[in-house]
Amino acid sequence: DGVFGTTCDDNTNWETAKVFCKSVQLPYENAELIMKYGGGGGPIYFGNVRCRGTEQEIKDCPRYQKIGIGNVCTHEEDLGVKCQ
Repeated sequence: DGVFGTTCDDNTNWETAKVFCKSVQLPYENAELIMKYGGGGGPIYFGNVRCRGTEQEIKDCPRYQKIGIGNVCTHEEDLGVKCQ
């Protein structure tokens, strides 16, 4: 809906960083996760994201879970990704 938000770092993996970078059309082969990035703002949209690496977008990844449904996360647990 045009509102930027964050993703919680719970249970994530390298493939999740790769899928994120690919989905925003940035280099992804050597993508890095930055755990507990913190400092984000807005809604926390996703938690427990664990991609296989073949997905086109984060929302297509297994264990996709909207925050508030069995998961508690704060912005101190925001996931950072370095696309390279």
